[in-house]
Amino acid sequence: MSVMACVIVAAGAGAATAAHRYNAPPVAADFAIGPTTVPLTGRCAPDRVARHVIYRLDALDSGWARAFSRGFPARTSPARLVFSPYNEEALPGYRPTLRPQPGIERVARALYRRGGGWTATRLQPPTGTASPSGRATYGLSLRVTRRGFPQYDAGAKIIIDCTSGRIMRWDEPIGPG
Repeated sequence: MSVMACVIVAAGAGAATAAHRYNAPPVAADFAIGPTTVPLTGRCAPDRVARHVIYRLDALDSGWARAFSRGFPARTSPARLVFSPYNEEALPGYRPTLRPQPGIERVARALYRRGGGWTATRLQPPTGTASPSGRATYGLSLRVTRRGFPQYDAGAKIIIDCTSGRIMRWDEPIGPG
């Protein structure tokens, strides 16, 4: 899939939620997928991961918190260990006792209500050697929009389960300053 195809997928995702106000566009017009030397197939293939991440960002940026949380597995570990935005700063709506999907849903809803939005600018697949764990670690470059802050660029690390295609862990973006 080409970069243009990813942009078309993102535009299609936004059309389904056009009634909602977007805090940020989910994907930049010049979004790109970086090169890789690792043979990634199926649910860990770069094009497939790009579509999945853009759909999650579309949900986050338009206030569909439950749709965002469904990209993560239903596990028993605390949500903060699975989804950790803004370098572990205090997040409204977060409760350590909540399991991942409900906890992530609450955090995503709070981020949206606070005027937060993330725009994907680049997805970097793994390089080097393939992971024997059945997971792939991607880098994601984001343009971050937060009420009360100027827009800034930040990076996030996303670990994808190659069997389910779900996001096992999402770290960052780091907050400004």
